Amino acid sequence: MKILKGVIIFGFLNALLGCFDPPEYSIEPEIDFVKIEFAEVGSFSDADSLILTIDFKDGDGDLGLLPSQIDYPFNTTNFFVGANQEKTAVSAGLYSDFTGLHYLSNGATPKSPTYVIDSAPSSGTFVSLDDQAEYGLPPYAPPYTCTAYYQAYMKDTIFVRTPDFSAIKPDDLVGTLVNNQGTEILYAALNTWYIELNPNHYNITVKFLVKQSDNSFKEFDFREQYCSTYDGRFPELSDSKRALEGTLKYVMEGTGFLSTFSVNTLKLQIQIKDRALHTSNVIETPEFTLNGIRR
Repeated sequence: MKILKGVIIFGFLNALLGCFDPPEYSIEPEIDFVKIEFAEVGSFSDADSLILTIDFKDGDGDLGLLPSQIDYPFNTTNFFVGANQEKTAVSAGLYSDFTGLHYLSNGATPKSPTYVIDSAPSSGTFVSLDDQAEYGLPPYAPPYTCTAYYQAYMKDTIFVRTPDFSAIKPDDLVGTLVNNQGTEILYAALNTWYIELNPNHYNITVKFLVKQSDNSFKEFDFREQYCSTYDGRFPELSDSKRALEGTLKYVMEGTGFLSTFSVNTLKLQIQIKDRALHTSNVIETPEFTLNGIRR
């Protein structure tokens, strides 16, 4: 099934301000289900669409992410620092503006963009393939499963600031970097690192639940089946800190909805997250079939 990341459309947006006292909403966003629709394109190669519409309220208006917001805590990738068989996630910003950096050790120029660790715990070292047995990490050899795609390895150079130098194993240290002004030092470490995708990179999560023969529901996990997800990001709704309410239309596109779900009865679970990482309530759609919600 070919999955296209969600496209966001806004029905209406209302920043609650003016000469009257705005309502007092919680700083944790609140959402309500409005409707779910299925639009079939007809051509096998073109993507059909599931169109989810929800209402939202937020007390301080910090909903949505800009495309440029990929630094902590919205980074795409988490690395890990481990000690005593326990590992802790650490974020890495994907920086592309380290112009003029050079290796002091060998004169080579690092690639751009590059991963720079934001902050590491006070003890432990970066977890790599060398630590596979100690931390019970997934295998590094084929066959790779879709689950392993979200718990994987990456051979690359990471860059660490001076306060986190102790997290680098001596054998992993390959060089030192400075900027043009000589005001910031970064230490370069090379290995095959253990990584996981950061769930905070997304601000809307969508789970697909399929009705079973005993009338219970079981999640159909797109990560496991297709190495992808319908979790996504919607853009910044307001740059103010005022109460906000409106309607969000979230379009999920794919070429295999009908072949995957056929006449099955489904429902979706939805949750959103604001920039302070406050999570909303979890809502569910009513039960539906794709044929029953065609538009």
